[in-house]
Amino acid sequence: MSKVNKLSRSVQPLAVSALMLLGSQANAAAYPTFTVDFDQSSVSVTTAGCISNCGVTGSFTQTGEQSVQFDYNWDQIVLDDILRFDFLNASAFSSGLYDIVVNLVFTSPDAETSSSLGSGILTTFYGAVSVGLVVWDSVVKVINFDQGSTLLAKLEGGSQFGFGPYIETDITLIAKDLVAMNAPSPAPVPPALPVMLLALGGMAVIGRRRKSNRPETA
Repeated sequence: MSKVNKLSRSVQPLAVSALMLLGSQANAAAYPTFTVDFDQSSVSVTTAGCISNCGVTGSFTQTGEQSVQFDYNWDQIVLDDILRFDFLNASAFSSGLYDIVVNLVFTSPDAETSSSLGSGILTTFYGAVSVGLVVWDSVVKVINFDQGSTLLAKLEGGSQFGFGPYIETDITLIAKDLVAMNAPSPAPVPPALPVMLLALGGMAVIGRRRKSNRPETA
C-alpha cells in the first residue's frame, strides 16, 4: 500500500468524526420549563344567587411552584384535581349559583398571568355527596410568553361530582407553540479540521491523476 493511501485512510475517520460533532452541536436546542406559582395564583368564588345555605370557597390543592416540561407542540400535561371548591355549610343541604375567577401565575420562562372567568351551580347533600355544573367563559386561555412560546390553559368544565363536602376539577396545559430557549449557535471549527479537509481534497486530486496516467491495457 502506498504512503498516499495510508495517509488518506488515517485522515478520513478524523474528518468524518469532526463533521458529526459539528452537526450534533448545531442541532442541540432545549425548550423552556414552565413554572406555575400556586402561592401567587388565586381562586375567587362569590355568590351570584342563593338557593339554600350558600357559601363556597375556592383554592388550589397544591402549594408552592410546579414546573412542567413539554417535548413537542400540542403536548399536554394534566394537573389532576388541582382546583377545589369547598362548601362552608357541609352539615346541611347547600346549593347556589356562583361566579368563579381563576388566576394562574407563571414565573418561568417569564412572568405571565392567565385569568379565567366562569360560573357554576354547586350543591352538596349534607356534605356526603356534592355535585355541580361549571361553565367557563372560554374553552381555553392563550398564554403568550415574552420568551416566544405560547401555552393554552384548559379548565375542566361541565358536570362535576365528588364524595364529601367539596368538588375538585382539572386544569390541562397544552403547548401550542414551543420556542427553544437558545437558538443553536455555530460551533467553533476545530483547528485541525481545515487541514484534514485539505488533505482529503489533495488525496482525491492525486487519486484522479494517478488513474488518468495509468497506461491503457489491451
